[in-house]
Amino acid sequence: MMSQNSDQLKDPEALGYIQIEIFKNPSRKWLSEAWQSLEVTAEPNIFLSWLWISTWLDCFVNEMYVIEARQNHETVGLGILVKERSSLYSFIVGDVYHLHRTGDPSSDQIWIEYNDFLLRKDNADAIRDAMLTRIRYWLESRDILSIGAGLQQRFSRLTELGLIRRDVWKTTTYSLNLAALRESNKEFLSTLSKNTRYQIRRSKKRHEDAGTLNVRTAENTHEALDMFSCAAPFHIARWNHSPMGSGFTNPLFTLFHTQLIKRGIAKGFIEISHVTNGGETLAYIYNLRHKRRVYFYLSSINYARANNQLKPGLLAHYLLIEKALNDDVDIYDFMGGEAQYKKSFCSDQETLTVSSFRNTDLISDSTQILRNVKTKLFNKNSLPNH
Repeated sequence: MMSQNSDQLKDPEALGYIQIEIFKNPSRKWLSEAWQSLEVTAEPNIFLSWLWISTWLDCFVNEMYVIEARQNHETVGLGILVKERSSLYSFIVGDVYHLHRTGDPSSDQIWIEYNDFLLRKDNADAIRDAMLTRIRYWLESRDILSIGAGLQQRFSRLTELGLIRRDVWKTTTYSLNLAALRESNKEFLSTLSKNTRYQIRRSKKRHEDAGTLNVRTAENTHEALDMFSCAAPFHIARWNHSPMGSGFTNPLFTLFHTQLIKRGIAKGFIEISHVTNGGETLAYIYNLRHKRRVYFYLSSINYARANNQLKPGLLAHYLLIEKALNDDVDIYDFMGGEAQYKKSFCSDQETLTVSSFRNTDLISDSTQILRNVKTKLFNKNSLPNH
């Protein structure tokens, strides 16, 4: 690894230089203050909030490298790299560094999305390119950089600098623009396709025939933790026999979210809702909220109570979208993963990837075989099951 001295990269559209430094294990106090200060001027993103990052650090990270971008004596960019503890192919290639992940499938099952550097909003693209350039020349020639899950187009600078990109995982991320819907003065249901409207109306009527539909969102830590715990058996029943499994059977996953809920509920970052029908559980929906955006993180459907033909998940999201409209939310984000109900609701979509970047001289049959092995493990243990 190269020395950790700073580089200065000139951006023609910025006032002054962008200075980049990489620190090993800096003071957590400094990092906390710097991160939260920069977060005020950054693009809102729950996964780059200090709530998420600090919980991740406290639960999983002992050693780290922090990359800082400064301009006009102010911090304008921050990111955290973690060296993978045990790479399956480190004896052939070099070290593997992960942005805001550890490389351990059990730890990474918390599944960060929209992964990126924390960047000052008004010059984000130039700052990101400067930070990527610094990392590219900081890595040894045999090292690998892993970034994701993030928006596909944001890391093209690394390929411009000669690194080979390999997408380990790719999907579509879906979202619904509630701000535009609100401005149109249209009823939400009327904006959906004829088939989706029919499915929602049929599901709603049949469930209401069985009893009152109700949505209750946790208001305090005790209620949120209780709902999170009650969601577990439904989620395990649905996902435990799938290749990816249920996060609720992973103690590291539950540790992280227990801490996240304790830290975030009072600040309005956590929205866990219990959807009932006639007093019986229909679903638990675990959403995250940051600024005016709601992120759908996880659902637990009671399929013993609800026939899938009645679209319980579709109905639950419809009810929560209506709630979000009333709560003045701008974006209801379904995040990554292919699902028909996401397509039925969404107004916007983008490509989300987990990508590795390496030098061109590392191509060989042996490394490709080992990468394929690791990809299979990654797909088995780390994919989200919303």
